[in-house]
Formats: sequence, C-alpha cells, structure tokens
Amino acid sequence: MATLKKVKTVLWVNGEGKRVLPGTEGAKKRTIVSKKWYIVDKVGGKVVRTPTYTDKKAATTALATYLKAKERGESGLADPFKKHLDRRTTEHLAEYIREVKQRARTEAYPKTVERELTKLFKLSECVTLRDLTADRIATYLATLTVRATTKNKFRTYLFSFCAWLVKRDRLPGNPIDKVDPAKLGQQDEEPRRRRAMTRRELRNCLSAVERYPLLSVGTNKGGRPRKDGTRPAPSVANLTPETVAEKTALGHERRLVYRTALLTGLRRGELSRVKVRHCNVRRGRIDLPGHLTKNGKPGIIPLVPTLKADLKEWIADTARGPEDLLFYVPEGRNLVTLHKAHLKLAGVAYETDQGFADFHSLRKTVNTLLRRKGVPHRLRQRFLRHAAADLATKSYDDERLNELAPVVQWLDRLDRYMSAAEAVGG
Repeated sequence: MATLKKVKTVLWVNGEGKRVLPGTEGAKKRTIVSKKWYIVDKVGGKVVRTPTYTDKKAATTALATYLKAKERGESGLADPFKKHLDRRTTEHLAEYIREVKQRARTEAYPKTVERELTKLFKLSECVTLRDLTADRIATYLATLTVRATTKNKFRTYLFSFCAWLVKRDRLPGNPIDKVDPAKLGQQDEEPRRRRAMTRRELRNCLSAVERYPLLSVGTNKGGRPRKDGTRPAPSVANLTPETVAEKTALGHERRLVYRTALLTGLRRGELSRVKVRHCNVRRGRIDLPGHLTKNGKPGIIPLVPTLKADLKEWIADTARGPEDLLFYVPEGRNLVTLHKAHLKLAGVAYETDQGFADFHSLRKTVNTLLRRKGVPHRLRQRFLRHAAADLATKSYDDERLNELAPVVQWLDRLDRYMSAAEAVGG
C-alpha cells in the first residue's frame, strides 16, 4: 500500500559541519528530513519514492490520484518512471546537452560529452533508459583498452548525466553509483607521464610548426591506385600563390600559438578562449577573467617583450576587434594529431622512456627550464598559476634536468634563442 512520508537522510558531520565517513573521530550523527512529501510504494519488487509537494494537503491529493491510477491499472501513472524508462537514451541525452551548453565555459565540453556518451550507448546497447544498468556499463568499461584515467573520465560523464536524470525524476536512483572507478594498475607499475623537452627540441618543434601547413600540401601523394594496384609516385604539387600565402599565414599563426603557450604557461583550453580585449599589449600582459581559467580565478600573465611586440603586430595585421579571439587554437583531438605531425617533422620523439611530449608538455618544459636556471619555486608556482604549493615540483618539474633573473627576463632570452638558427637539427 502506498503511503505518504518525508524522507530522512542520516549522515555524519565533523566539528566544522562538513560531511565525513561514519566512525570518524569526533563526528556527530545528524538526521535531515526532506521538505517535500514522498509517495512511497513498492513497484516491481523495489521501493520507489516519488517526490510530490511541500504542502501536505497538495501531497495528499497527489497520493489519492496515484492510488486511483494504480487501481485502474494505468501503469504509466502507477510507475512514475515508466514513460521515461521506455524513451531512448539519445532523446534524454539531447535534452541534457542543451542544459549543459547553457552553463559550459567552452563549446568543446558539451560536444565531447555528447560524442562519448552517444558512442557508449551504442556500443553497450543501451537503447532505452531501462537498459542503462550498472552491470552493462561496468562490462562495457572493462572491454575498453584505454587507460584507467580515460575510463574514469567516461564514467564521470555518465555519472553526471544519470545524476541529472535523477534530479529530473526520470530515474529512481543513479546506477553509476554501483560502477567502481577503474584502477591504475599494479602499484609497482610506473605511471605514464609527460616529459620536458630540451631547448634544442623546442627550437626544432617551433620551426616545424611554422613550416608544416605549407609542407603538408606541397606534395601530391599520387591519388588513387591504378587498375594494377600500383600508385603514381609522389610529386611536387602545383600550388597557387593564394594557397602559398594562406598556408604561410597559417604557419605563422600556429607558431604564435605555440610561443604564447610556452611563454605564458596558458593551457590549451585557456589559450583558445583568449580574446583581443584580454591582451593588454600596452601594459605588456594578458588579463584573463576567472570564468575562462581552469581554477576559476583571474589570471594576470606577463608578456615577454618579443612576444608582446609580435602580438601587437599580429592584432594590427589581421584587423582583429576587441571581441575576436586572439587566434584559432585547434580542439583537443585535432591538436593531438597536429602536434604529433609537428614533432615528426622536427625529428623529436613523441614518447621515450622518460615520458611523452604532448602539447601540455610545454607547461612542464617551461617550468623545468625555469628551475634549471634557478628560478625560485614560489615564482614558478605563481607563473603556472598552481593552486597547490607542491604541484610545480611534483607534476611539472623534471628531475633529470639540472636545477633569478626575473622570470620574464629569462623567458625573453629563451624566446630569442628559439628564433635563432631554426633549421631542424641545427
């Protein structure tokens, strides 16, 4: 028999009022009673709690309507979740993504969530919401050959989606609660990590970044195979002056993106959101508001003189307005592919026994080089805008390179070095 009740939640809090695990020393037991009245009934062998209203009279009316519907056998009303459980997961996902887009700080995040969850639903055969069970998701994640951190990222996307479904009264509970996070593997297994590039590798990389757009279209690879299966030999492509100018300009922009990332410590996502109005070339700095940074705090990033001059010239030459992006930064996956191509052209190994050198490694590289020149830890931490005091030492420092002039002065010398004698292998 369905009844009307208020839901009680028992939890433990410490002296500061923060929630802690039961049994924690000094913790006190606290019982919280819901403001809303819930219809509590057993449906399909499971206890289902359906929220109604805070007003008891209105809640009593809702209970009477529920009981009447149940007596009539109107299962869609008797089971408040049935109409949602029988809908396709992709329909719920489309509504979820619309809300995510309204509060997301970047355009890339909603696209990534939608792409990964659509793929997950397809491969795990979760056609309707009723198919979205903990066992099915756990089995799907176990079959993936990606690293544990990637599996946990997919789990997080799905957990947030299911939490939204629970909040919208479309699921009785979050099934992902029962899916254990993936573990990183054996304790004696060394985790995969980023490495810092040397100054020579950086110089060769920047040179390759600028030359790659034109070189990538400068060779005709032969096209379709002949009838006998052979392919024409590669030949030099006949490029129009317009194409040469376009690709040369793109190479200049890409090099500027890499230099700015290296000399400011900006992350890819932050760099992609910098607008012209954030670039205060008159005062020689980038003023990034908190809603555009990773830690949510405003960032004031000094510009070395050479970069300041080049950015000023870039803005003027491209006639960018205050609300225009400073430059175009490829999205995550595209940048991964491009970055590997740049390293290959530069003759720099993407991965060695010391670790891998992705685009984010530019932050680790500049921190390591600053440390090598004796820049104090506190200054490096401020430059990289780290919240944790030891992050600049543990995560972005490379002990294999030796341990101020002010940070900007040394970075200016580094930038001048990058611009000199840029031939690959030079």
